Amino acid sequence: MPELRVIALGGTGAVGKNMMVLEYADEMIVVDAGMMFPGADQPGVDIVIPEMAYVLDNREKLHGVVLTHGHEDHIGAVPFLLDGVRVPIWGTPLTLALLRAKLSEFHDEAALDARVVEAGEHLILGSFDIEFIRVSHSIPQPVALGIRTPAGTIVHSGDFKFDPTPLDGRPTDLHALAAYGGETTLLISECINVDKPGHTASERTVQRAFEDLFRRVTGRVIVATFASNVGRIQQVVNVATEAGRYIALTGRSMQRVVEVARELGALQIPEDRFIPIEDIGSYADEQLCIITTGTQGEPLSALSLMAEGRHRQVAIKPGDTVVFSASPIPGNETTIFETVNRLCRRGAEVIDGRSSGMHVSGHGNLEDLKLLLALVQPRYVIPMHGEDRHLVRYRAVATEMGVPQDHVFLLDPGDVVVVSGEKAWQDEPVVGGSVMVDGLGVGDVGEVVLGDRQMMANSGVVMPVLVVDAQTCEPLSEPEVYSRGLVYVEEAGDLMDAIEDEMSTVVETLREQGGLEAENLRQRLKARVRRLISELVGRRPLVLPIVIELDTTQQGGKTPDARAKQEEPSDP
Repeated sequence: MPELRVIALGGTGAVGKNMMVLEYADEMIVVDAGMMFPGADQPGVDIVIPEMAYVLDNREKLHGVVLTHGHEDHIGAVPFLLDGVRVPIWGTPLTLALLRAKLSEFHDEAALDARVVEAGEHLILGSFDIEFIRVSHSIPQPVALGIRTPAGTIVHSGDFKFDPTPLDGRPTDLHALAAYGGETTLLISECINVDKPGHTASERTVQRAFEDLFRRVTGRVIVATFASNVGRIQQVVNVATEAGRYIALTGRSMQRVVEVARELGALQIPEDRFIPIEDIGSYADEQLCIITTGTQGEPLSALSLMAEGRHRQVAIKPGDTVVFSASPIPGNETTIFETVNRLCRRGAEVIDGRSSGMHVSGHGNLEDLKLLLALVQPRYVIPMHGEDRHLVRYRAVATEMGVPQDHVFLLDPGDVVVVSGEKAWQDEPVVGGSVMVDGLGVGDVGEVVLGDRQMMANSGVVMPVLVVDAQTCEPLSEPEVYSRGLVYVEEAGDLMDAIEDEMSTVVETLREQGGLEAENLRQRLKARVRRLISELVGRRPLVLPIVIELDTTQQGGKTPDARAKQEEPSDP
């Protein structure tokens, strides 16, 4: 019996970096390639993407990439994938337009081999017969995938909900999903809202809540939402325009997405009501509606800059109403609350969109997930797009719906499920995990680097400095010590003196042991200085010994003065 390998490279055990690989014989396709934002334990990291080594090592098999929709957690890693492979990418028009705009930051847009598909169409890629099934979500033109192969049939839900009255008038295609009932070997289903009862509310309810707000508020209305939530942006635009307000946008991603969506006709903003953010000073407060990014408290987002008083055009003041029209991504709660507190201190009224009705999720609640299971009737299930607690809860729900518990696979990145006819089982995993992107560096920040960054953030850094003779390793000047974030140097002279004395002791000990050489000196300084600081002040900073080796034969026999070489910077 032929076998199909389903490889979860991302999207399981976390909210974000969705990426699935389907491999049949010597053929392979990738479904989505997304990113996620770093957690509090990943300081300095810009984004996190899936480990793609397996795809790159098997690039000769790859037919292409199929995208379910245009959210960053499904397309954000595509530019990094295209660094290693150049293959066609299929998606709906808005999805590909958003990807093209994103790629312009990384590659020449001509490098993108984009292939447009519409919901309801079929695509044949070798042994993969892929149907694009219309679903509802918080961005236009999302799709689920029905994938028939010689080894079995897979249904991939993408991100979805069953909204009977979506803004675009295109509800989830229940008939297309039901057509897979009884033949689906494996369902790959999102599950992030599995712990929320009932069905997810319709987007129509959000518009009514915004109408009530705009009737009540007389000052500026500032709405924060995801840039990719084009449907929500359209709702705000509609209500604000009806209320006689002008629309201004701020946030780079917001402006980019709106431009793309308007070009495709997926978003309509009346020209006479659309003003540059730089011009808001020319309008009265009751005439303005500002749409911004920053719902997750991202440090450099437009809303965070407003909260900190650093936004160039928008200064928060009493009378402003700020609406968070989004749900917090798990792990971002602390930064969101910090932003809310700063906004409140500046006098704004802050409204939680979830409790006020000005936000509904784009993901299916418990009854939506049950309905999908009932329609598709899978023999096996992989829950995705959820943390471990969501995956475990979904397994219990699937079991209640008649799927045997051992037919629900809770996967980690790199785990493999083999599908063969009416059977499926887990196989040996491939290389999986996360790759951290920091600036231009991709994958060069690992656990050791993160540990050092956390250590510096928690306890500071200490740099013992010795200038030594390159031939003998004998000190050429007195020991020096610099620190940041440990203590205030001006008031910690005794500690600095103790560290310098310890440095001299280390030199003397190594000299007596006959081991006075640069590398030994660095290692011993690191250990002894760290231990000393722990004993004296109970802290464990990052210790970075610096041993400067000078060739005195080129110095005319002069002994340099370390203090003259490096002026000690003042402690903050």
